[in-house]
Amino acid sequence: MKPETNDEAAVVRRSRVKGRETVRKILYFAQQELESSGLVKFNLDRVIEGSGASHSSVYHHFGGHEGVIAAVETMEMLKKFQELGTARFAALIRELRDRGFCDPIEPIDGTAHLIQSMLLGRILVDIIGDPVAESQWTQSAVATLRFLLRPKG
Repeated sequence: MKPETNDEAAVVRRSRVKGRETVRKILYFAQQELESSGLVKFNLDRVIEGSGASHSSVYHHFGGHEGVIAAVETMEMLKKFQELGTARFAALIRELRDRGFCDPIEPIDGTAHLIQSMLLGRILVDIIGDPVAESQWTQSAVATLRFLLRPKG
């Protein structure tokens, strides 16, 4: 297999960006369709029309009607999880600050969002099961949190 040229790599990057944008549009219009019509009356043709995507794009990215609905429901579940988790981390950081255990240098809500992202990264490290990646993740996470939270004592 020959290496890609710069032009070929640029085409691949543009294609991926276009694909991600198509997915975002489909999910946005599918979410709107679910909110306005409900699960039983969900109409994939209206989603396709609103998003400007083709039927083949929907089937390529989601496998069909059920896949689109599952993706929207998963997105909503992850959004709720993220909001709840971030609020809990922010409350914990505020309590630690108020008790004099740390002195955060960045906005607490932003730091809480970062911690949520770090947890997702940790899950991915656990999935691959690489001890080197695990060690490097741990070192980086501890250094990042020490820097951001500036523990006292």
